Amino acid sequence: MSSIKKSSILLILLALLLIGAFGAYKYAYQAHETTESRAADFTGSSADFLNKIKSAPDAWVNKAVVLKGKVTGTDKSGITLNSSIYCQLREDAAVAGLTKGKEVEIKGRVIGYDDLMEELKLDQVILLK
Repeated sequence: MSSIKKSSILLILLALLLIGAFGAYKYAYQAHETTESRAADFTGSSADFLNKIKSAPDAWVNKAVVLKGKVTGTDKSGITLNSSIYCQLREDAAVAGLTKGKEVEIKGRVIGYDDLMEELKLDQVILLK
């Protein structure tokens, strides 16, 4: 094989390697989807959603929901709605203005339902109202 043919094959392989590395980088470091940009898969009251999720809890994992309910508990990183939905607030959301008994509307991502404790868990929660 001539040296020109060897060097052209080497350049083609190097170019393919660089293209593959760039594609892998873009895939691995793609922008994260925010709560605001996600379309809600369910909108309604927290009691209605609890009845709905009991039949097929795994189908709702990683889905965005908009729920209305009454605050029944607060801690430094989240709130509890209607005594059975724990909402882990996003870091930029404030718990300060939330008091027990206040009606709120939230949007968040379902991370799981504990059927033994009958508790739904949401994360990346933002306050809408």
